[in-house]
Amino acid sequence: MGVKKSIDAKLYYNSASYDTPTWVEIAKLKDLSRTEEYDEIDVTTRASGGAYEYDVGLLKYGLEFDYPDTGDSDTVLKKLVDSAEDRASIEILALNGDVEVVGNRGIRGTMAIFKKTHDEKLADAQVYSFSMKPTPAAHPIETFTVAS
Repeated sequence: MGVKKSIDAKLYYNSASYDTPTWVEIAKLKDLSRTEEYDEIDVTTRASGGAYEYDVGLLKYGLEFDYPDTGDSDTVLKKLVDSAEDRASIEILALNGDVEVVGNRGIRGTMAIFKKTHDEKLADAQVYSFSMKPTPAAHPIETFTVAS
């Protein structure tokens, strides 16, 4: 098997319930960055031999992506912009491939848009940039693998 291509990765939002999700692909996004970063806990003691020692702490998840400004008729863009402006959470599924392919992996959880930028560079198309982080929910964010 070859290297997984970024173009095959998928980002979805759930338009139904957690138990019976209906995944809507956020297909027009351009670049997506999915971050999973652990806090460092300093556990250094005098027995550490003069060197700092660390343990793994809490996990920080984040998503950042760009989406072209395709106007009000784009229901996916409208969902994203409305969620940002209303401070509303969205259940997200970010995978390294299609949701229909068993074994594809990623994260699933409820997130909110913490940053929305609208770029209007002279020589480029207008683009929204979104930054998302987990929010409190009945089902915390988790790693996810597509099952049969």
